[in-house]
Amino acid sequence: MHQNWLTIALLAGAAGCRPSSDDVPAAVFVLVLDGVRTQESFGDAPSDAAGTDHPSELMPETWDRLVPKGVRAANALNIGSTITAPAHAAIASGRRLPFGNYELENEDPGLYRPELPSLMEALRGQLGLSSEQVEVTGNTVLVKPMSYSLWPADGYDHRAGFGMVYEQGAEGPQPAQNDMVVIRDLKERIQLAQPRFVLANLHQVDRAGHYGDAPDYARRIGDLDAELAGFWGWLQEQPAYAGDTWLFVVGDHGRHTDAGGSFPWSGHGDECWGCRNVPLLVLGPNVRAGQVVETPVLLTDLAPTIAALLDIELPWADGRVVDELFTAPLDRGDRGGVAAIAVAGGRTAEVRYLGRADRRKELVVDGERLSSDDAFSVDAPAMASDGERDWLCFRELTLALGGDMPWVPRCFVDRGEGWSALRPPQDEVGPFWEPTLLADGEGLLLLSPFNPFGVASFGTGQNTVGVRASRYGNDQWRKETLTADFSFPGVVAALVDRRRVLHAAFSGALGGVTARDERRLWTGAIADRSEWGPPDHLDADPAIGDVLRMERPALGLGSDGALRMASLAHTEALTRVAIHERSGEGWSLVGLLASESAVMPHLAPMWRGDEVVFVALNKATARAEVCRGAWDAAVTCEDVGPQRVLDAALDGDTLHLLVDQGVGSWERVEVSLE
Repeated sequence: MHQNWLTIALLAGAAGCRPSSDDVPAAVFVLVLDGVRTQESFGDAPSDAAGTDHPSELMPETWDRLVPKGVRAANALNIGSTITAPAHAAIASGRRLPFGNYELENEDPGLYRPELPSLMEALRGQLGLSSEQVEVTGNTVLVKPMSYSLWPADGYDHRAGFGMVYEQGAEGPQPAQNDMVVIRDLKERIQLAQPRFVLANLHQVDRAGHYGDAPDYARRIGDLDAELAGFWGWLQEQPAYAGDTWLFVVGDHGRHTDAGGSFPWSGHGDECWGCRNVPLLVLGPNVRAGQVVETPVLLTDLAPTIAALLDIELPWADGRVVDELFTAPLDRGDRGGVAAIAVAGGRTAEVRYLGRADRRKELVVDGERLSSDDAFSVDAPAMASDGERDWLCFRELTLALGGDMPWVPRCFVDRGEGWSALRPPQDEVGPFWEPTLLADGEGLLLLSPFNPFGVASFGTGQNTVGVRASRYGNDQWRKETLTADFSFPGVVAALVDRRRVLHAAFSGALGGVTARDERRLWTGAIADRSEWGPPDHLDADPAIGDVLRMERPALGLGSDGALRMASLAHTEALTRVAIHERSGEGWSLVGLLASESAVMPHLAPMWRGDEVVFVALNKATARAEVCRGAWDAAVTCEDVGPQRVLDAALDGDTLHLLVDQGVGSWERVEVSLE
């Protein structure tokens, strides 16, 4: 049933919660009820899918044996993309990472993995654990990428094991068609290897909701009841886990409640309450047993909370430690400092943590808050300046418990008299919307990935994604001609050359089963606002090596007027910076920037005149470096101290870095490049 077990461990003590004895290492198990709504699990509302007045009628044993011993979170939320793969990336890393949900026909999803370290990698790296103690498992290959990230200091060296649970007796490898099998398989692994952390996905319920007949979704949940209810008691009977183990039973996303049709719960993926509200039940030492917590709990809160229980550091996490679930604080404090930055024209926008459960972030420019009074979270700031006007756009989300919760774009302009709000080019955006702004003297051009549900286009004509462009001028927005349909497009790079031609570049794939490991760069141009034809794709040059991903392009104009592009080139071993130059016949590779350090995979390179600036990690010293190089010159790197750099933005000769100032706090520092 279970193959390819490479395991890692989560092993540690829980500050504030863990029993005083250290004879047995602590453990955490996370069971993900894929696509289960609260109406059919841990809520208190009737279920149209099951025809019950209360979930306890559908899951009687779970409500009898587990719920009284655990704490429920009534407002557990997925505020990102409400589909499987990006939701699991949020659970594993504590961050809402741009991550596609690709359909796969085989087990190996290639190199399309999270760019920042996960909880599992942090545990192994900090505690020196073996590779037999931490697992990612389930009956879907969509969770395999969570086993390790592209981060050079952790992902390649501290990968977790992945165990795919297959259907017994099937012809060829086929995912287990019953979620009970996953739990039974997990028990076998526990007895064999005594893992200290497992992230296990139970995926068949979600499949049944999508593809089964009307009653199949609820029936699958009911079938799981006895096995789920008995797991905790069985775990407590094992000497290695009794008294020092926590169990998180959580959903990655919910389902629709009123989408029409004979069974509306067949779909999910947007901002509706049924999709965003997920079940969460936590059992273990010092939980508020039998209580219901109303505090908003995000999927990104789980990793830092588990890290606190297991006494490790998880500085990359964006979520907060949810003390409200426990009888005593976990003594980690609230996350503070800066979450993201944008710079232009000598001005800086900062998204800052508020250290509150009910309001997570705000956006501030020069001490002035521009995010809404009731904004729950703020993300993706972008700025531009033409010398006379400064422009700013970002997205924010407001809590509407029980209702739809879309991300909303906001844009501002300062013409020298203070910031004034602009109506954005659209009323709602998806969780991966990230604007690129160009101020060209005539107005503002806004380019962005169009990916409202965070999914790939599987060639079915549904869930079409791509890139879009809008121009603001004469007090109104109008659509530009830039449109393109691609699988999970990345952030758009853009510039206007000396001939007033708009050039754009982005990463993406054409969809299908190879979309994960055949991501390429796509480029195009618009002259005189005429139609942009089919974009050109840029394949990896053999000189770069075995490249499976090309990501995060940056466009620049050289002093000679040449159009150049720098991008990240991912291989099995490291990330490098490739430089291409545009000629009459297309793009050609002119340079490959290499150094002793590994390029940080989540930060795009930046152009400063004829040279490229990028941020790298020196694995020998575990310190960050700012590297500079031109296509025809050697690379030089300067040590900037902290190992962790979360964000980077270049404004003239000043590089702004968002660096770790201690666990739970990121701050902006300036590095002069003169």
